[in-house]
Amino acid sequence: LPFQTSFKYLGLPFKTFGIDHHPLCLDSLVKKGYAADAPLNAIGFNGHGFLLPTSVKLHTAFIRPAMEYSLGL
Repeated sequence: LPFQTSFKYLGLPFKTFGIDHHPLCLDSLVKKGYAADAPLNAIGFNGHGFLLPTSVKLHTAFIRPAMEYSLGL
């Protein structure tokens, strides 16, 4: 069996003694936010396509959770 120094569990990188905080930098969270935003841009979520309350609800439901996941660790 090959020996692994790190592995992913629930999207978080783990090492022998716990969570590996190095890959959890802000850049990866921003990339996840952009990835969550891309499909919404295709349907008009670009600042001009929806009314403000609708845009806030879409942001709260899809983009913010993608960026906040594992931020508290």
